[in-house]
Amino acid sequence: MISVVIPTLDEEAFLPACLHSLSRQSCAEDCEIIVADNGSSDASARIARQLGTTVVRCPEKKSVFYARQVGASFAHGDILAQADADTLYPENWLATIADYFARLPEAVALTGRFLYIDPPFWAPIEYSVRDQINRLTVALSGTPALVSGATFAFRTQAFRTVNGYEGIRFGADQYGIARRLSKLGDVVYARDLCVLTSARTPRKPLSASKALVENMKADLDRLSTEG
Repeated sequence: MISVVIPTLDEEAFLPACLHSLSRQSCAEDCEIIVADNGSSDASARIARQLGTTVVRCPEKKSVFYARQVGASFAHGDILAQADADTLYPENWLATIADYFARLPEAVALTGRFLYIDPPFWAPIEYSVRDQINRLTVALSGTPALVSGATFAFRTQAFRTVNGYEGIRFGADQYGIARRLSKLGDVVYARDLCVLTSARTPRKPLSASKALVENMKADLDRLSTEG
């Protein structure tokens, strides 16, 4: 089984499109989706439940690390896939993850690429730089330096062996856990594991407008043919 964990905090504008994309997965393995609600004041939790998703409330500490950790503690799968609420997933996303882990027993984690749904003008440069950095750091150290929480998966047992996100309080979202996992095996950079995500973080402040949400839905079909 693959368990998908999505940390949320007031994500009602983005979450429905994200969950819809995950409901269309072609993966042959059993899958579960866990929304770790980090204290939302909007309808995020209600929306997730209405769409048949397991919701775990974790408002005690406002932290994406904490939400991911709590969500993972409820997971039943032997593979944990980290996802983001403002991201769209192609139909083969989970199938690709399952295939890589089946073919590479030495791999403990797997990360991929992302494209922006609403790309800023500098997006092509960022895509190229991120890709080159990851290729270089994999060649030099065996571990990609830039690991996105929007498309990252690992073996559950390895995650628990390194105590997951416990004690990680700063830095890029997935860098700390990727470094921990690299001590147990390979962290694979899979260029074909590509998703579409919002550019709201690099563009802060950015409002989650209705128009952007509609663009996410429209781009869902396009995503299956990209990457």
